[in-house]
Amino acid sequence: MSKAWLSVLGLLINTALLSLPLLLVDSPLSALLHQPGLWSIYVLLNIFCLSESYASQQLSYEQTGSVTKPVLPYLTSFIVLFVVWFAIYDSSATTRESLLSLMLGNSLIAVGIAFRLFAIRQLANLFVSHIAVINEHRLVTSGIYSLVRHPSELGLVFICVGLAVVAWSAKAMALTLMLMPFIIYRTRLEDKLLSDKFGAPFLQYCEATPGLLPWLFR
Repeated sequence: MSKAWLSVLGLLINTALLSLPLLLVDSPLSALLHQPGLWSIYVLLNIFCLSESYASQQLSYEQTGSVTKPVLPYLTSFIVLFVVWFAIYDSSATTRESLLSLMLGNSLIAVGIAFRLFAIRQLANLFVSHIAVINEHRLVTSGIYSLVRHPSELGLVFICVGLAVVAWSAKAMALTLMLMPFIIYRTRLEDKLLSDKFGAPFLQYCEATPGLLPWLFR
């Protein structure tokens, strides 16, 4: 099966998975189709998932070195999935939808997707989901990586916050706050691996470039 068809199949499965909370909503499907917040969430999340699918297809798994804390990415993904589910459920059920929340939330989601897309595009086959340094690893400090050391993680935070804002979901926002310690822990582990591999050049890079946000974690 070609990569294009794999992406389409993954998109269909992903849409079905994301739609599970709608089974719990009392509103008929025809009513849900008229909610712009819900539509925008689906459109942007599918763009996000397509980009992730493309990245995973570029990775040569034989190149992966030793993996650190292999459970952590799955745990993070599990929390993100619940953020998405709560956002979709609350967006379908809310009557508080406003133009301001739609614009702000969708802008945050779009910025988050852009950060991840730029990070994936720049790293290409160096992009890995697990915390690992692959055999052909090189230190990347230009482009999006000149702004922050962990743009893909920052993008994930923007996406989750944006989902909570679009949906007016306190539960999604609470889960996003729960996600932050895992995100920060992952960035620390990655920094340790890169420091061990690249030494002084990476430490100089850390001095010049924040990890996520200058006021949050350096």
